Amino acid sequence: MRRVNLSGLKPEQKIAIFKVKYIQNIITSIIVLGILLFALKANLGSMFLIFIVPFIIADIAYLCLSIYNLLTLKPGKNYSKQINYSHNIYMIGFLSFWFMILIFCTYLIIKDKSVIMLIFSIPFWIVGIKLLIKLINNMRK
Repeated sequence: MRRVNLSGLKPEQKIAIFKVKYIQNIITSIIVLGILLFALKANLGSMFLIFIVPFIIADIAYLCLSIYNLLTLKPGKNYSKQINYSHNIYMIGFLSFWFMILIFCTYLIIKDKSVIMLIFSIPFWIVGIKLLIKLINNMRK
């Protein structure tokens, strides 16, 4: 997606550009969610279910974020709180995705009894926990 220079535009024009962007995001999210739910309905096994659920959660979070941003656009409004709320919505979905993929991979590693790969997964757990702590602190503000 190309970047648009918004510096010389009126607030109403900027909002119109953002509305188009958010509508595009909503349509894309609905299409992706439809494909994921169709694949989920195909019932390809429990391992596939464990693998696809994080993608569904992340897509729903992105869809909610786009809808929220679209509905709260107003000219002359201070968007700092909105950006914070939007970031929190997205991070909840992202962290759900992160930990579900991590749990899935760790399950496979433990099932295969691979100690080296289990040690390799530790930094990903640490990063996920740090992101979760940062999100919790951000939500308390």
